[in-house]
Amino acid sequence: MKRKLIGIIIILCVAAAVFFIIRGSRGTSVADPEAAVQETAEEKHPVVYVNYAGTCLSMDEKGVVISNSSAEPEGIPYITGMEFTEIVFGKKAVAENMAGLEYVLRVAADLEKNGIKADKIVFSSGTVTLVRGELQIKLGRNEKTDSKIKDLADLLPQVDGKRGVLYMQNGDADNYGYTFREN
Repeated sequence: MKRKLIGIIIILCVAAAVFFIIRGSRGTSVADPEAAVQETAEEKHPVVYVNYAGTCLSMDEKGVVISNSSAEPEGIPYITGMEFTEIVFGKKAVAENMAGLEYVLRVAADLEKNGIKADKIVFSSGTVTLVRGELQIKLGRNEKTDSKIKDLADLLPQVDGKRGVLYMQNGDADNYGYTFREN
């Protein structure tokens, strides 16, 4: 009788171990949706951040808030001039001007794709201005942005480190037409 009892206990322990191994290999359970959001959020790459209620919130190129910190993240631009109506970890941020947010996020993704760093992306009256040290780069409205960013990659060696404004909002991608005014 004692051997049967020990055998049953061993079988139950093995069955429980197998159950937990199988359950663990399936990932996060449906009963824990926050853990699922956390897992997904950690896999994404931040392209911008905002300061909201005293916290720095980083977003991916789709506008999903993927991390928060009391310290400013390094290597990604800070967004100013954007008013948010809802900003929740693991969800896409909701701004008063969603078209403007989409524009800013596309600019940030294009900057990253072209290896260009910016300190700030300033959104104002439907236009975007990049700030890089003492240099302002006025991209203007949401027109030919990807080609402007490619042109910027070519122009940066000439103006980087200078104090002034590079006007790219009225330029033509075929012949540049951009102007720089040093302060």
